[in-house]
Amino acid sequence: MPVTTTNAPALEQVLAQLDAFKRKFYLNLLVRGALVAGGLLLTLFLVFNTLEYFLYLPTWVRADYYLASWP
Repeated sequence: MPVTTTNAPALEQVLAQLDAFKRKFYLNLLVRGALVAGGLLLTLFLVFNTLEYFLYLPTWVRADYYLASWP
């Protein structure tokens, strides 16, 4: 269907709505991913700290945990 002057404003409105939806969708995806990654990192941190607290791990194990946390 060719674009005519009668349906051009409607097409522009649909394209604007589609663009707004895409922006909202990808922002939501980014926020959700950041929350999941933060939650996983916090969980791992708490697990390792709890293990170290209750088991009183030797120095070399704590050093491994420390060095493994560096990027």
